[in-house]
Amino acid sequence: MLDGLMKQFEETQKQMQEKLSQETFDLESAEGKIRLTCDGTGNIRDLSIDEALMNAESKEMLEDLLLDTVNRAFTQAQGMQAEASKSNISNMLPGGFNLDSIFGS
Repeated sequence: MLDGLMKQFEETQKQMQEKLSQETFDLESAEGKIRLTCDGTGNIRDLSIDEALMNAESKEMLEDLLLDTVNRAFTQAQGMQAEASKSNISNMLPGGFNLDSIFGS
């Protein structure tokens, strides 16, 4: 029984990763000078940098904007992954079993 449940969990995880890789979202820096598209697994699919940032004087600002934007993308992707995992686990459990009592959501 436990072996079957583990196989089901592994298959569900694989399907979840495939689904998350198809879901994308867009983020931009506060000034809108950096834009990126990320998928639900945390992979950055596209990155656009305003040409005004492409000079030696703005190197530090560019680095700061990139770090902030990429970190926000990873945080959002992690949230998507956590929600998908919670949903998958809920679907595998017997009816009436409440995950909110375990995870405090």
